[in-house]
Order: sequence, then structure tokens, then C-alpha cells
Amino acid sequence: GAPSTSPEFLRQYFGPSTEDVRKREPLGLLENAPKAILSDFPPAFALIGEYEFPPLLQSHGNFVPVLRSKISSPVEELLMKGHNHLSPSYSLFSGEGEDWGFEVSSWMKGRSR
Repeated sequence: GAPSTSPEFLRQYFGPSTEDVRKREPLGLLENAPKAILSDFPPAFALIGEYEFPPLLQSHGNFVPVLRSKISSPVEELLMKGHNHLSPSYSLFSGEGEDWGFEVSSWMKGRSR
């Protein structure tokens, strides 16, 4: 079946209690990150698939604004057209759907100068 965001599904990833889930999920980790880590945080590039599972699209939409508010480095976003959660990695070197990879490569090269 389709992935679930039920409490049981989330506990399998992040821990047995609702508090564990909230503390260990990406947004919880970001919200509780030490200032020393956030002050040295590098530029970020947040990617999301166009056909992502709706709860993950929502999580992405919640995470990126908080990241932008917590770090002083730029945060760019890319909607990977035609992709879901798994397809980006499979598209590399296939000749189709690789545009996102070229954009990430260009972004990385722009940071290495």
C-alpha cells in the first residue's frame, strides 16, 4: 500500500513515543539544534519531487521556512519536475529526467569557488 504517516509508521522511524517522534524528526532536530551548529551552517539546497507523497510535500513546506529563519546562509529550493521520492536517483545517467542533477551540480560548483 501507500506510505503512511500514521503515528505507528512515524514511531518506527523516530522512536516509541509521540515526544520521540517530534524531537527526532527533521523539523524537531532543526528547532532544537545548538546555536553553534546553526551559526556555521553552510548554504543549503532543498529538493522535493513534483509528485512527492503529499505529507512529505507538507513537511518540506514546513521545514524550509524554519531553516531559513534559523541560519544566515542562503537556502535555495528546487522542485524536481516529473519526479517522486525515489525517481531522482534512478534518473541519473538515464538520459531522461536528469535536469535536477545538472542544477545541483551547477549549484555545488558555484559554492566551491
